[in-house]
Amino acid sequence: MVLTPAIKDEWDRHQSPFARRWRVAMQSKKKMVSLQADQNEKIRGLIEHSTNLQNEGERNHLRKTVIW
Repeated sequence: MVLTPAIKDEWDRHQSPFARRWRVAMQSKKKMVSLQADQNEKIRGLIEHSTNLQNEGERNHLRKTVIW
């Protein structure tokens, strides 16, 4: 599993007990990699404008997850 700072923050705030146990297990098995990725605003903008997002929540989710 590759974990960016934005995704880690999301997991820290919203994970279920099951997800927490799974994440701890992946960390203990060294199957998790932390990635310090730079955000590419051009690609983010292209993807955001090319999709049919229905509400601000969907747009916010996309903004947090698109970090290529």
